[in-house]
Amino acid sequence: MSSSIINGLLTGEEARINKLKPMTGTSVSIEDADGTERIKVDGANTGIGTDSPERTLHITKDAAADPSYAANQPLIIEDDNRPGIQLVGSANNIGIIEFGDNAHPNAGSINFDHSTDRLRFGFGDDAEKVYIDSSGNMVIDGDLTVNGDTTTLSTTNSVVEDKLIELGNGVTGTPSGDAGIIIERGSSANAAIVWDESRDEFVLGTTSATGASTGDLTVTPGNVSVERIGAGAVQAEAEVHAKRDASSSGQYSTTAPIIIEDDARPAIQLVGSANNIGMIQFGDNSAEASGQIYYDHSTDKLRVDCGGSGDRMTVDSSGNVVAEGSVILKEKAAAIADTAAYGQLWTKTATPNQLYFTTDAGDDIQLTSGTAIVSSGSGDVVAGSTFTTANIIMVCDGDDKTIDEPSGTISTNDQALTVGSNTGIRVGDGSELELSVEAGNDVVIRSHGSNNDVHFKVNDGGTNTTVMVLDGGDPAVHIKGGAASAGVLKIFEDSDDGTDAVTITVPALAAAYTLTLPADDGDSGEYLQTNGSGTLSWAAATGTDRMTTTNRFRAGAFSATASTYFTGDVATDAGQWYLGSWSATHGSTIDVDADWLSGYEVGPQWQAPRACTLTQIAATSRINNSAATAVRIHVFKATPVNNTTSSDPITMTLIGSADLDDGSGSPGVLTDYELQTVNDTISSGNSVSAGDVIVIGMQPITGATSATSYFQVTLEFTVS
Repeated sequence: MSSSIINGLLTGEEARINKLKPMTGTSVSIEDADGTERIKVDGANTGIGTDSPERTLHITKDAAADPSYAANQPLIIEDDNRPGIQLVGSANNIGIIEFGDNAHPNAGSINFDHSTDRLRFGFGDDAEKVYIDSSGNMVIDGDLTVNGDTTTLSTTNSVVEDKLIELGNGVTGTPSGDAGIIIERGSSANAAIVWDESRDEFVLGTTSATGASTGDLTVTPGNVSVERIGAGAVQAEAEVHAKRDASSSGQYSTTAPIIIEDDARPAIQLVGSANNIGMIQFGDNSAEASGQIYYDHSTDKLRVDCGGSGDRMTVDSSGNVVAEGSVILKEKAAAIADTAAYGQLWTKTATPNQLYFTTDAGDDIQLTSGTAIVSSGSGDVVAGSTFTTANIIMVCDGDDKTIDEPSGTISTNDQALTVGSNTGIRVGDGSELELSVEAGNDVVIRSHGSNNDVHFKVNDGGTNTTVMVLDGGDPAVHIKGGAASAGVLKIFEDSDDGTDAVTITVPALAAAYTLTLPADDGDSGEYLQTNGSGTLSWAAATGTDRMTTTNRFRAGAFSATASTYFTGDVATDAGQWYLGSWSATHGSTIDVDADWLSGYEVGPQWQAPRACTLTQIAATSRINNSAATAVRIHVFKATPVNNTTSSDPITMTLIGSADLDDGSGSPGVLTDYELQTVNDTISSGNSVSAGDVIVIGMQPITGATSATSYFQVTLEFTVS
């Protein structure tokens, strides 16, 4: 590329200078229109505001008087009064001066954060290792080293009484002589906390040395309260006690010399470079590492060494555990709680003890010397002569698998289990035989061959008894009887309600017979009848049937007001209500306001199970009254109603009345605790519908009763 030399003015918007080259010498100057030199290039140095640049870039506002320039700095900013650099930006900007090297563009930095008004000193990617805020407060993340003759502390919380503290005053080069803190103690030997250069360790004790002493001091070890050291602990609970956050009710060991405490994650970290091996060693008088627990980062394995032998046990990152020797399991009563996707291998307490595998569904599988686990691999699996019983757990994929065993042959054919002659599938004492299938499939128990039966047998007291047979020749469920009893079918109630059951059995029969049930459940009030040949059907009730109900109730106190009383519960005497003065004949009705009855039972009640007619009233009484009293019993029917919640009136219809008889055959008076009876026949206005509630009341005719009088009423109904 060629170059041009220009000595003059360049004007115009398109003026360009590609290269400036001095005509003579080594300097180039750029002047303004007034001829004032603004930029001076003098060899390798460039000056702005100066014609004698001293460094690579030399900027001068006003020349300083007798300046002294540093020899190694490429930039000089010069002014007679306020030499400076301004970094200016928008609101809340951060002005930065960064210091870089070959490894990091901002190994160090000085920055001012306008959003917080902090002057900050950073190192690496941390922009705030040290900062000074607008109040003059300085915060230093690291250590503070002060070099000088004197350090003065003017803080209110740092007070030093002059007891002579001298720490390495004037030491240079290789240190020699002890250094530390000497505490003058008057007539007693001085106390010293000294770094012993000859032994390279701290010594605490007593000495005759003073602050003016030099060289190798003689310090007699003294008593120091360092039996326990607490890091973060208010009071150390062991020789070394490191605490981050106090635990809640943490229990401290009385034998461990080291306690590591944290509320959530007490831990010890062993950290090193890539592929390091973190190690805990156990030594004694014969070896520094008789045992080791270490983590190998190069293989991601936790490894255990014992007795100087390596890798006695390893655990890899997939959770695989490898033990070089035997694994000994202490016996226990049962497996622990089930955890999904995990199984348990454990030893059950027994004589001898037993090895079990427990699935995550809680199924216990006993593994013994007679148990083989057969997978779906190719070929047959043959059990050796050590298998004295054929306890087989088998998983098949549809192929035939055969297991030969000394006492017989067990094989799978088309996924069926075939048991050889005189053999069977047996379950050990205390175990259960469970048939499990995949979801959506059925469990099928069937017999193969012509007219083969399925027998269900139990062993009661050493005697095998057949309790049920599925007969192949006569397809039916047979419930067998024993030598001294007939077959029994028991249907139990809901276990929440109790343990009662309905038992169905048969007497000694003259001959077998068959009962055929009706095609439906019949109508209300119908009964089951037979045609004499075993066919059952529903039929309407005909003729006369009788049913009775008996209610005993406490009358409470009442007087002869021609009112009809209805009383509360006999046990609680909960109160009574009455109709007021009233007289009616059979079939008469009366509405009772439910609100008037709130809180009381509607007298003794009984609900008719089917349509019927009231035919007879029988009653006895115990009257607690010295005066003669006559009483009439009334029987009503009403639609069922809960009188404590309903606001509708209760309509009751009188269907029968009877006077208590004093024994003369006609209504009479009742005396103190005299037993009276009535037995009247009702012949009209006495029909009752299924579901009607029968309500019993009484009406005093003469006299009065007290609260301890009782009545017992028996009603007889005819169903036709």
